Amino acid sequence: SWLLLLGRGTSSHRLLSDLFDEATREDESQTQWNRAFVYPTVVFLGSLGVLLFLCVTLVPAFKSIFDDFDLDLPIITVWTVGISSMMLRNPIGFVFGISAALGACYLLMQLVRIWGLPGRLGGLLTTGSSWQVTAVARFTRQLAEALDAGLELPAALRLAGGVGKQSTMRRIALRLANDAEREDFDLNTSPLARRLPSTMVHALQAGADNRPSIPLLRQLAELYTTRVRDRHNWATGFMAQFAILGMGITVGFVVLALFIPLVQLINGLTG
Repeated sequence: SWLLLLGRGTSSHRLLSDLFDEATREDESQTQWNRAFVYPTVVFLGSLGVLLFLCVTLVPAFKSIFDDFDLDLPIITVWTVGISSMMLRNPIGFVFGISAALGACYLLMQLVRIWGLPGRLGGLLTTGSSWQVTAVARFTRQLAEALDAGLELPAALRLAGGVGKQSTMRRIALRLANDAEREDFDLNTSPLARRLPSTMVHALQAGADNRPSIPLLRQLAELYTTRVRDRHNWATGFMAQFAILGMGITVGFVVLALFIPLVQLINGLTG
C-alpha cells in the first residue's frame, strides 16, 4: 500500500504525515486504556491475595470446628471449604487453574479486539467492543485522507484497510477493493458493503457523480472517535468502583461462608 504513495508529490507527503499521526493517536488511545485497567487490576490481584490468605490460614481452622460438631454446612460454606482443601492438597494445580482462567480471559479479549468477534457474529462493525469502533474510525479517517490525496477508491480501500490491526476490517476492505475494480460494481448491492455501516456506504457515494464525499467521511470518523471517547470516559469512571465492589463481594462471601455455620451452632447450643 505504501508504494501507491510514490510519485504523488505533496499529497503523498501529507498522506504519510496523516498515517504517522494516526499511529500516534492509536498509541495514545492504547495507553489510555492500559492506564484505565491498572487500578482495577491491582484491586483484583489484591482481592485474590486476600482470598488466598483466608483460604490458607482462616478456613482450615474453621473447618476443624465444623468437623468437631458435625454441622450441616450450607452450600457456600461447602464451596469455600472445598476451595481451601484443594489449595492445600494441590497448590500447583490450583495456581495452574487460576493461570488457565486468566489466559482464557486474555484470549477472549483478543477475540474481541483483533478478530472483531461482535462484528463477525452480528455483522455490525460499529457495535460491540470499543476496539472495533476504533478500527472503523481509523479506517474511515484514512479512507478520507487517501481519497483526498488523489487515490482511486480501490487503492484507497486497500491503503485504509492495511493501516488497521483488526483482521475483520482489513479483510472487508481488501475484498471490497477487489470488487470495486470491476466495471459492474455497485456499492448498493455489494454483499460486502452490507457489512459496513449504512452511513459509511452513503458517504462513499454522496459526492458528485456518485463519488465518495470526503467531508462526510471525515465527519463519520469524528463521530466514531467521539463514541469511543465516551465509552472510555464511562469505563474509567466505573471500572474502579466495580473492582472495589468485586473485592467486597469476594471477602464478604468468605466471611458469610465461615460465620453462618457458627451462628447456627450458637443458636443450637443456646436453644
